Amino acid sequence: MKYLTTSTDAQTLTIIPRVYTTDVVITLRNDSTNDLVTVILPTSEIIGNYIVITNIFSLTESNFYDLKVYEVKGSYKDFKDRVIADSGTFENNTCLYNELDALNLINQSDLDIIYRDRIFCTSQTIDQSENEYYSVNENEYISKSADNDFIIL
Repeated sequence: MKYLTTSTDAQTLTIIPRVYTTDVVITLRNDSTNDLVTVILPTSEIIGNYIVITNIFSLTESNFYDLKVYEVKGSYKDFKDRVIADSGTFENNTCLYNELDALNLINQSDLDIIYRDRIFCTSQTIDQSENEYYSVNENEYISKSADNDFIIL
């Protein structure tokens, strides 16, 4: 499970995918409302055995999301590879993807799932190495017990 915040700043997802590529599309499905959000070609790079995806996510506090990362192939991939092979400079992923999509040149068969996971959105700080865990009752429930001494009769 991945943890993201409600921040409007760019956040990163580090994944170990089935296929290593930087041409990805992300879908996030909110488990509560069943709304689907598609993030087309976010900033991504391959670092070692990981793909690091950076994007601004608009998430709701205390909600779970189903994450799917797709590899974009087919006409988009062919065009991009051809531009680079011809010593051209490929500058704008989203512009090309939107243009091909508008011309119905991208379909579901051009997308292969390379990673699945769940995301939980919280504004709490979670760092297990520092023993900081998620608390359902944060700032709401305060224990008033003093000790665990019991009187047995």
